[in-house]
Formats: sequence, C-alpha cells, structure tokens
Amino acid sequence: MSTPPNPAAPALRPLSPVEHPAGPTTACASAFVAKLLLPCLALVAFLVVPAASQAAESAYAANYASDNVSQYSVEPNGELKPMSTMTVNAGPGPVDITVSPDGKSAYVTDAFSDGVSQYSIEPNGELKPMSTATVMTGGEPCQVVVSPDGKSAYVTNFGSEDVSQYSIEPNGELKPMSTATVGAGREPYGLAVSPDGGSAYVSNYESNDVSQYKVEPNGELKAMSTATVGAGAAPALLVVSPNGKNAYVTDYAAESVSQYSIEPNGELKPKSVPTVTTQAEPEGIVMSPDGKGVYVPNAGSHDVSQYNVEPNGELKAMSTATVEAGTEPCQIVVSPDGKSAYVTNFASQDVSQYSIEPDGELKAKTTATVEAGSLPYGIVVAPVAPSVQSGSATGVGTSTATLSGTVGAGNSTIAYFQYGTTTAYSSSTPAQSIAASAGESQITAALSGLSPDTTYHLRIVGKDPVGTSYGLDQTFTTSAEALVAAAPIPPTSGVVTGVVTAPSNKVCLSHRDFATHVPQLKGVRYRQVSVYVNGHRVKIVRGSRITARVDLRGLPKGRYTVRMTVTTGTGRHITWTRAYDTCAPKPLPFKPSRL
Repeated sequence: MSTPPNPAAPALRPLSPVEHPAGPTTACASAFVAKLLLPCLALVAFLVVPAASQAAESAYAANYASDNVSQYSVEPNGELKPMSTMTVNAGPGPVDITVSPDGKSAYVTDAFSDGVSQYSIEPNGELKPMSTATVMTGGEPCQVVVSPDGKSAYVTNFGSEDVSQYSIEPNGELKPMSTATVGAGREPYGLAVSPDGGSAYVSNYESNDVSQYKVEPNGELKAMSTATVGAGAAPALLVVSPNGKNAYVTDYAAESVSQYSIEPNGELKPKSVPTVTTQAEPEGIVMSPDGKGVYVPNAGSHDVSQYNVEPNGELKAMSTATVEAGTEPCQIVVSPDGKSAYVTNFASQDVSQYSIEPDGELKAKTTATVEAGSLPYGIVVAPVAPSVQSGSATGVGTSTATLSGTVGAGNSTIAYFQYGTTTAYSSSTPAQSIAASAGESQITAALSGLSPDTTYHLRIVGKDPVGTSYGLDQTFTTSAEALVAAAPIPPTSGVVTGVVTAPSNKVCLSHRDFATHVPQLKGVRYRQVSVYVNGHRVKIVRGSRITARVDLRGLPKGRYTVRMTVTTGTGRHITWTRAYDTCAPKPLPFKPSRL
C-alpha cells in the first residue's frame, strides 16, 4: 500500500494461488487480500434488516475462492437447505453480500474486479443477475450496505480509501450519485448506517479509527464536525443497536470490542468502559433483533464470543462466554425472527448453524453445519414480510373489547387489527408503527360501540416494505346487557307503556304467532332491535318505529323465552325478556320458517 503500515496490525498470512488462482498479482493487491482474509470477511451481518416472517426465508453466502454465491432456503426449524440451484456466479473474489430492505435485490462486492454484482431475487428466492450485471466501485471494494429506506447504497473501498455512493433505481440497479465518492480513513473496511438513516460510520483498519458521517437528504455522506473517533488496534466491523443508542466495533489486533454511546448529534462517544475482551482475532459482529445479545466470531480461536447487553449499553460476557464454531469463523448473522444464527467458517468451508436459546446463548442445531463454497465470507438472510399472530380478545363487555396480537418486525412496520361480524372484516383499528429491528412486539387495540350478544371475527395485519402478513382468524362474542326497564312488566298485562307491546303470558296456548312492538319514545332514536327465542337470534329489525313478529307455532310443549334487545342511536342497549309456555301443538298447514 502507498500508506504507511499499521504497526499494530496483525501479520496476516498471504493468500496462496491455490486459494484463489485468479487473484491479484501486484504487491498492492496482494497486501489487500492478506488483510482482507480475516478482518474484512463477511461484513454483512449487521446489515441484515431482520423481519420475522411466516413466509419461507432465503439465505446467501459469498464464496471468495469459487467466485460464486451459495443459495439456501431456511427450513421451519431454522436449518439451511441448499436450493435446487445451489450457486449463482459472481465476479472474481466475492467478499460481501447484502439484500435490500424490500427483499427484492441483492448486491455482492467483487474484490478483484472493482465492482458490485447486482441481482434480482426471484419469488423462489434464487438470485438472477440484473440487466446491468455489475456497477463499478473504487479500488478493492470491501463492504456494501443499503440504507434503511432502501434508497441509497454505500461501498467501502479498501484500495482507494474512500466510500462509493449510489442511488437505487426503481428496478433495483445502483446508480452513482453526483458525488460518486467520499473520503474515508486509511484502509476502510466496515460500514454501518444508523436505524433512522441519519448517520453512517466506517471502520478504518490501518488508521485505527472510525469515520463519522451525516447522511444528507439526497443520501450523500458528509463528514461530521468531529470527523473521526478513535478505536482499538485494527478495527474491522461495526454494528449499531436497533434503538440507535449504541455502537460496537471489533478490534482485530487488540482482541476486543470498542463500545460507544451515540450522542443526539450522531457522534460516537466511548463508554465509561471503552472496551470488552474477546478471544483471538475477532472479526464479524451482530446484534440480535431485540437488542439484548451481541455475538462475535473469533477467527484465531475458532469460536464465537457471546455477550448480554446491559441497560447502559455495555457488553457483559454470558455465563457460557464462548461457543465452538468451525475453522476460522468469519461472519455471523441472526435470522429475522431472532431464533437462529449462522456463521461462515473460512477454512472449513461451511456454515455453522445455531439455535438461540431464551437466555440468548447459542446452541448448535441438530445439523450443526451446512456445506458452502470455497472460502465462504459474507452471509445474509433476506428480509421477508413480518410475522403476525392474532391473540384472543380480552375485557369483552356488551359493547367493548380489547384486541391483542404479536408482530415480529425487522423493517419499519405498521400493524393493525381487522374485525367484523364476518370474515370480510368490515372495520379496522388505527395503524400502529413498529420500529425497524424491534423484534417481537405486542400490540393492543380497544374497541367500543359493538353490538351486544354478537359474535365478531378478528385478525392482526402487519405491513412492511417486503409485503403484508395476516394472522389467523379469531372470534369473540359480546355479552348481552340487561335492561332496567322504564316500568316493571306486569305478569298479566300485554302492554308495557313506553317500552314494549307484547301478548300476555298468563294462559298456556297451543299456538303463538304474535307481534312485539317498540313504540317511539320521545327524544330517543332506535337503531335496531334483535329478537331471540331461547338464546337463538331469529330476527333483526332496523328503523325508528319497530315491530318484530315472533312465531312459536308448532313448537313442542315447553317453556320458551323471548328476548328483545333494543340498540339506540347513542349506543345504549335496552333488553326486554318474557317467558311463554306452549301446550300440545296443533297441526300446521305449513312448516315454520323460524327455529
């Protein structure tokens, strides 16, 4: 390199022709590859936009030496399964891979062609090269990142020591911005954008610092007033917490993670405990979607360090401080639902698979590894539509209920409930916003103005840039509200003045076919009257002066309860109930149309 060497940087092994026969021949490029092999492996984990989903997920790994990308489907148990088309070609020396927030495009940095390969993601999850298969970058590109809003992309260029900036066209292709590059430090490697899209950070491996940028409205990066903040020796990768309050950088040579608070102006400030210890040669870093766990692969010790995130944002080693990985683990990514993690193992040329336990610790899956290509680096799980789960209604009254549900969100998501008396769901609650990378969130909505003694259907809906998910249908039934009548109902009278008119129930008759009537009360507007016989609704009548006919003819001898529920225009519910006895039935000239 033309820049002075970093005295703290580790002496990394050179890349042999066997590892990549088509690799660079110049001393400059060879030096890049030597440093790239470890600290610039698989930088994408913190770029993943997790989004829990009910749909099948896809995962991809960039294979540096075989110049291709491995393609996997994610099984329901979280294990990876190679797709029928196991790989898709990339440019020479693919290093990093990321997917757009809408899950429709993928981008791969090609270290030896100074470009980014561009792909559309097919409905079955397979990658298809775009019409413009590649776009040029600066010298020796390392990491590619898409902004949270999906409108911009950025690439760190290790060789030219700058960052390429692109707008993302409607078809997903990258287009260089008016200001095509912005300066960085010496040998920039990792890059992260804050969840709100307002700030960006670049780790500079050779100058032991992090460049800080504001993101302008047009997506271009502009150096902050404090352009850099110090890091440990040979900083490799970065991650910003989902809440945007903390940032972490792996220090490859110092065998530590630098910890920062993010100030209101976006600048990084070292925490009171500025670093936490890792194992040998830490490289990748990822945070769980709920922001409670951080995981760091250690290439030198062939394991993964595990940390809990304290309330102040500082990392604390878990009870089981490390978990075994393959040989020279590079990168780690957590699935959108936060239940699985995957690590690329550079030397053993496979991917380790883990379940994430309730306490956050990693546990090897039944199938502990899945085969990858030659020298796998980057790995990413594509975002998909949010997962949703409808809950049961609680606090159900005559006209009220509270709905609840769960949303697993990775992208910024809106969620709401649909409800109604049928599965056509005629009504919906106001939308609620869920922040990107929020993980699993509980939402509730209070309903009022419901009809009494009525069955309602409900389901939860979640929408993000990838798509819309619907929860399963659930039902609840409102309770019937009893009336404190305006006047008592005399047992022998057929008339209750001002409330209801109905026949007397004094005498047992062999047939009943009568009308109940609700006269108009002064200043009261009726919306509807529901008539029930022995709990079965047999009639709904709407209007201001209401008559409802009740047919008890032909029923077996017994006692029958007739109930009328009046709903007023103000939502008040009035209930009138009377019991009738039938005698032995007489033959009818026709079959009863009700009951």
